[in-house]
Amino acid sequence: MQSLKTKATRFAPLMAALSFGALAGWVVYHAPLCRRPAMLLDSAEQQYCDIRDSADVGARGHGYPANGERTGLDLRLADTGDYQILYLASQHQMEDTARRVAMMLGANGGYLDAHGNFVSATGQWSLPAAKLIDGPARDADPGTVALLLQKPSHN
Repeated sequence: MQSLKTKATRFAPLMAALSFGALAGWVVYHAPLCRRPAMLLDSAEQQYCDIRDSADVGARGHGYPANGERTGLDLRLADTGDYQILYLASQHQMEDTARRVAMMLGANGGYLDAHGNFVSATGQWSLPAAKLIDGPARDADPGTVALLLQKPSHN
């Protein structure tokens, strides 16, 4: 009987560690996408979360963050007249990856195509980059991810 108690005492820390690891893994797996650690996200998910977080902060009236927390890329806001485009500056990637991020962003998500147009992944909108009131947005590379935002009304 004593040897069984000794074995159980010896394996108790191991069992506790395995239980804690399983619980932590379950919590991380079921956490919302943008609440997961950045190391568990691929590049498209990191871009999505950076743009979504910036748009959420801007919608609350606190201004748009200048840097992506996960990607480290600069976030810029370009004026289009009636709308604004929030985009990841200095981004070099394939259009397929940008299209995937734009689809994750929904109807207002888009990317810069090879023809120089910011286009919606769902085909609902298109804006020529040359007509934007922001020099860096006009000079962006194809594959740049963007989010079309309603301009705030100034009453």
